[in-house]
Amino acid sequence: MIMILTYRLYLVPGALIALEIIEAAAMIGVGLVASEPALAFAGAGRLGLDILFIVVGGVIVVLLKQTLFHRRASMV
Repeated sequence: MIMILTYRLYLVPGALIALEIIEAAAMIGVGLVASEPALAFAGAGRLGLDILFIVVGGVIVVLLKQTLFHRRASMV
């Protein structure tokens, strides 16, 4: 989020976010192929937590930047 908010390259943050969640998605696939539903559910739980952390972290960064640096009302 910091890279996006500072108007840096937009391609890098997307790749970093994908690298964060690819392990959990692979864990779901491995659990399904190996017929291990517990492993697939654990991967789904981790994927959900990873996405939650990404969204919550992004909101925190946006709010901190808005309050500390801009000190004005948001346009959106």
